[in-house]
Amino acid sequence: ALEAVGMPTPWHRFIPLERAVAGDVGDLTSAPLRHGALLKIVSPEILHKSDVGGVVRLAAVDAEVVARAVAEMSLSIPADLWAAARGVLLCEAVPYTATLGRELLLGLVGSPDFGEVITLGLGGTAVEALAAATLPGQSTILFKPGCTSLARLEQKLEQSLFFRWASGGVRGIKGALEPAALRNQLGRWTAALDRLCRQVEEA
Repeated sequence: ALEAVGMPTPWHRFIPLERAVAGDVGDLTSAPLRHGALLKIVSPEILHKSDVGGVVRLAAVDAEVVARAVAEMSLSIPADLWAAARGVLLCEAVPYTATLGRELLLGLVGSPDFGEVITLGLGGTAVEALAAATLPGQSTILFKPGCTSLARLEQKLEQSLFFRWASGGVRGIKGALEPAALRNQLGRWTAALDRLCRQVEEA
Protein backbone atom coordinates (compact mmCIF):
# COMPACT_ATOMS: atom_id res chain seq x y z
CA ALA A 1 0.00 0.00 0.00
CA LEU A 2 2.81 2.43 0.82
CA GLU A 3 4.57 1.86 -2.50
CA ALA A 4 1.27 2.38 -4.31
CA VAL A 5 1.05 5.95 -3.01
CA GLY A 6 4.69 6.75 -3.75
CA MET A 7 6.26 6.17 -0.32
CA PRO A 8 9.63 4.36 -0.57
CA THR A 9 10.20 1.41 1.76
CA PRO A 10 13.03 -1.06 2.39
CA TRP A 11 12.78 -4.37 0.53
CA HIS A 12 10.39 -6.77 2.28
CA ARG A 13 8.42 -9.96 1.73
CA PHE A 14 5.43 -11.31 3.62
CA ILE A 15 5.62 -15.06 4.27
CA PRO A 16 2.50 -16.90 5.54
CA LEU A 17 3.15 -18.66 8.83
CA GLU A 18 2.86 -22.23 7.52
CA ARG A 19 5.49 -21.47 4.85
CA ALA A 20 7.74 -19.64 7.29
CA VAL A 21 7.71 -22.57 9.73
CA ALA A 22 8.96 -24.77 6.89
CA GLY A 23 11.59 -22.22 5.85
CA ASP A 24 9.92 -21.58 2.50
CA VAL A 25 11.20 -18.05 1.83
CA GLY A 26 11.10 -18.10 -1.97
CA ASP A 27 13.85 -16.89 -4.28
CA LEU A 28 16.14 -14.36 -2.57
CA THR A 29 18.83 -14.06 -5.24
CA SER A 30 17.88 -10.47 -6.08
CA ALA A 31 16.96 -9.37 -2.56
CA PRO A 32 19.17 -6.48 -1.24
CA LEU A 33 20.22 -8.17 2.01
CA ARG A 34 23.91 -7.21 2.17
CA HIS A 35 23.37 -5.79 5.68
CA GLY A 36 21.35 -8.79 6.82
CA ALA A 37 17.62 -8.90 7.45
CA LEU A 38 14.96 -8.60 10.11
CA LEU A 39 12.22 -11.16 10.63
CA LYS A 40 9.07 -9.66 12.20
CA ILE A 41 5.93 -11.38 13.35
CA VAL A 42 2.72 -10.21 11.64
CA SER A 43 -0.34 -10.31 13.89
CA PRO A 44 -3.28 -7.95 14.49
CA GLU A 45 -2.97 -8.78 18.20
CA ILE A 46 0.66 -7.65 18.63
CA LEU A 47 1.33 -3.91 18.83
CA HIS A 48 4.97 -3.91 19.95
CA LYS A 49 6.67 -6.87 18.29
CA SER A 50 10.03 -6.59 20.06
CA ASP A 51 8.36 -6.68 23.50
CA VAL A 52 7.17 -10.26 22.94
CA GLY A 53 10.15 -11.65 21.02
CA GLY A 54 8.58 -11.02 17.64
CA VAL A 55 11.65 -9.46 15.99
CA VAL A 56 14.79 -11.43 15.10
CA ARG A 57 17.91 -10.00 13.44
CA LEU A 58 19.41 -12.31 10.80
CA ALA A 59 23.01 -11.94 9.63
CA ALA A 60 22.31 -14.20 6.65
CA VAL A 61 19.10 -15.55 5.18
CA ASP A 62 18.25 -19.04 3.93
CA ALA A 63 15.53 -21.60 4.54
CA GLU A 64 17.17 -23.14 7.61
CA VAL A 65 17.88 -19.79 9.26
CA VAL A 66 14.31 -18.57 8.78
CA ALA A 67 12.79 -21.83 10.04
CA ARG A 68 15.00 -21.70 13.14
CA ALA A 69 14.13 -18.04 13.79
CA VAL A 70 10.41 -18.74 13.49
CA ALA A 71 10.77 -21.67 15.90
CA GLU A 72 12.46 -19.33 18.40
CA MET A 73 9.63 -16.83 17.99
CA SER A 74 7.03 -19.51 18.68
CA LEU A 75 8.70 -20.22 22.03
CA SER A 76 9.00 -16.54 23.00
CA ILE A 77 5.58 -15.24 21.97
CA PRO A 78 2.67 -16.11 24.32
CA ALA A 79 0.52 -18.92 22.94
CA ASP A 80 -2.64 -16.80 22.54
CA LEU A 81 -0.74 -14.19 20.51
CA TRP A 82 1.05 -16.84 18.45
CA ALA A 83 -2.30 -18.40 17.56
CA ALA A 84 -3.40 -15.10 15.98
CA ALA A 85 -0.20 -14.68 13.92
CA ARG A 86 -0.70 -14.51 10.16
CA GLY A 87 2.92 -14.86 9.13
CA VAL A 88 6.25 -13.06 9.22
CA LEU A 89 7.71 -10.12 7.37
CA LEU A 90 11.24 -10.60 6.05
CA CYS A 91 12.77 -7.13 5.73
CA GLU A 92 15.98 -5.65 4.43
CA ALA A 93 18.10 -4.37 7.34
CA VAL A 94 18.86 -0.65 6.96
CA PRO A 95 21.87 0.71 8.88
CA TYR A 96 21.11 3.69 11.11
CA THR A 97 22.27 5.31 14.35
CA ALA A 98 19.96 4.24 17.17
CA THR A 99 19.62 7.56 19.00
CA LEU A 100 16.71 9.81 19.82
CA GLY A 101 15.55 11.68 16.72
CA ARG A 102 16.82 9.08 14.25
CA GLU A 103 13.54 7.17 14.34
CA LEU A 104 10.27 8.92 13.60
CA LEU A 105 6.75 7.73 14.25
CA LEU A 106 4.33 8.04 11.34
CA GLY A 107 0.86 6.71 12.07
CA LEU A 108 -2.58 6.73 10.48
CA VAL A 109 -5.64 6.15 12.66
CA GLY A 110 -9.28 6.02 11.66
CA SER A 111 -11.38 8.01 14.12
CA PRO A 112 -15.19 7.55 14.16
CA ASP A 113 -15.57 11.25 14.99
CA PHE A 114 -12.95 12.87 12.75
CA GLY A 115 -12.07 10.29 10.11
CA GLU A 116 -8.40 9.64 9.31
CA VAL A 117 -5.89 11.35 11.61
CA ILE A 118 -2.12 11.38 11.08
CA THR A 119 0.38 11.14 13.93
CA LEU A 120 3.96 12.41 13.53
CA GLY A 121 6.61 12.30 16.21
CA LEU A 122 9.66 10.79 17.81
CA GLY A 123 9.72 7.04 17.23
CA GLY A 124 11.47 4.02 18.69
CA THR A 125 10.75 1.93 21.75
CA ALA A 126 10.40 5.01 23.99
CA VAL A 127 7.36 6.44 22.18
CA GLU A 128 4.91 6.00 25.06
CA ALA A 129 7.40 7.13 27.72
CA LEU A 130 8.20 10.29 25.76
CA ALA A 131 4.53 11.07 25.24
CA ALA A 132 3.84 10.62 28.96
CA ALA A 133 6.82 12.77 30.01
CA THR A 134 6.21 15.71 27.67
CA LEU A 135 3.43 18.21 27.10
CA PRO A 136 0.86 17.49 24.38
CA GLY A 137 2.17 18.38 20.94
CA GLN A 138 5.84 17.97 21.89
CA SER A 139 6.91 14.36 21.23
CA THR A 140 4.09 13.87 18.70
CA ILE A 141 1.62 16.02 16.78
CA LEU A 142 -1.79 15.10 15.38
CA PHE A 143 -3.50 16.55 12.33
CA LYS A 144 -6.12 15.70 9.75
CA PRO A 145 -5.26 15.90 6.04
CA GLY A 146 -7.48 18.36 4.23
CA CYS A 147 -8.58 20.05 7.47
CA THR A 148 -5.35 21.19 9.13
CA SER A 149 -4.07 24.19 7.17
CA LEU A 150 -0.44 24.33 6.05
CA ALA A 151 0.11 27.35 8.29
CA ARG A 152 -1.28 25.48 11.32
CA LEU A 153 0.77 22.38 10.51
CA GLU A 154 3.90 24.51 10.21
CA GLN A 155 3.12 26.04 13.60
CA LYS A 156 2.69 22.61 15.13
CA LEU A 157 6.03 21.49 13.69
CA GLU A 158 7.93 24.56 14.87
CA GLN A 159 6.56 24.22 18.39
CA SER A 160 7.20 20.49 18.73
CA LEU A 161 10.21 18.92 20.39
CA PHE A 162 10.32 16.10 17.84
CA PHE A 163 10.81 18.45 14.86
CA ARG A 164 13.46 20.58 16.61
CA TRP A 165 15.31 17.47 17.81
CA ALA A 166 15.22 15.65 14.46
CA SER A 167 16.27 18.74 12.50
CA GLY A 168 19.08 19.88 14.81
CA GLY A 169 17.16 22.68 16.48
CA VAL A 170 18.12 21.55 19.99
CA ARG A 171 21.45 22.87 21.28
CA GLY A 172 24.18 20.23 21.13
CA ILE A 173 22.10 17.81 19.05
CA LYS A 174 23.07 16.93 15.49
CA GLY A 175 19.86 16.54 13.51
CA ALA A 176 19.18 13.67 11.14
CA LEU A 177 18.08 16.12 8.42
CA GLU A 178 18.20 19.84 7.77
CA PRO A 179 14.87 21.56 8.61
CA ALA A 180 13.99 22.17 4.94
CA ALA A 181 14.79 18.55 4.01
CA LEU A 182 12.78 17.21 6.93
CA ARG A 183 9.81 19.43 6.03
CA ASN A 184 10.01 18.18 2.45
CA GLN A 185 10.09 14.54 3.58
CA LEU A 186 7.23 15.03 6.01
CA GLY A 187 5.26 16.72 3.24
CA ARG A 188 5.80 13.72 0.96
CA TRP A 189 4.73 11.31 3.69
CA THR A 190 1.57 13.21 4.61
CA ALA A 191 0.61 13.66 0.93
CA ALA A 192 1.06 9.91 0.44
CA LEU A 193 -1.11 9.13 3.46
CA ASP A 194 -3.72 11.62 2.25
CA ARG A 195 -3.87 9.79 -1.09
CA LEU A 196 -4.15 6.47 0.77
CA CYS A 197 -7.06 7.83 2.84
CA ARG A 198 -8.85 8.91 -0.34
CA GLN A 199 -8.32 5.50 -1.89
CA VAL A 200 -9.80 3.82 1.20
CA GLU A 201 -12.82 6.16 1.14
CA GLU A 202 -13.42 5.42 -2.54
CA ALA A 203 -13.07 1.63 -2.16
